[in-house]
Amino acid sequence: RVAPGHLVWRGTLDEGRKPRTGRRAEEEPTITAVLPLITAEDLAERAQGCPKGMHARQWAHERDIRRVVRLVKAGLDNPGGRLLLSLSELSMLLNRSMPTVRSCILDHFERTGEILLIKGYVLDQGGSPTHKGVILRLYEKGVSPPDIARMTSHSLKAVDRYIADYERMKVLLRKGLTIPEISHALGRGVRTLLQYQEIVLQFHPDLGLAPQED
Repeated sequence: RVAPGHLVWRGTLDEGRKPRTGRRAEEEPTITAVLPLITAEDLAERAQGCPKGMHARQWAHERDIRRVVRLVKAGLDNPGGRLLLSLSELSMLLNRSMPTVRSCILDHFERTGEILLIKGYVLDQGGSPTHKGVILRLYEKGVSPPDIARMTSHSLKAVDRYIADYERMKVLLRKGLTIPEISHALGRGVRTLLQYQEIVLQFHPDLGLAPQED
């Protein structure tokens, strides 16, 4: 029996280790969990409406952040095994775009320092919003690489590699290179470098945007 507002969901089981290279999605082990999609608190909040003095859009964003956190943690606390929710699954469950869900995860991290263990992060998939980004934000906040490795369950070698690429990118940005030029120089994808650039500008706004090629 499932309580009102809860959802039975089947998804990826966290095996406690990275999957082998080349494993297909249909080969991933799965687990079933009951997720609290809508709670009594949600209903009460909707009934009361937007608090006075708060913009409706910000109010909606705060609600989305709480729901994302609640769903992710409910999956991880599943008694039968840790259920890993992906960015796309959260987008579907909440009826929000993937960029909106990504923003919720990053905003939660910026406010609390807590890393939400979504599927892409735990399985070390490149599209995760909390993968390289969390590591580099912790680095910019002065956390040592060994502590970053411990906090994010990454190897120290991987952390050092991300930081080294990030520092090289900052040097090349200061020299005025474009993102495509930096991509060629470092042998890193444009998508990854754009993520790095976003963090650079957050912590070093004086650096400014590198000029972009058409």
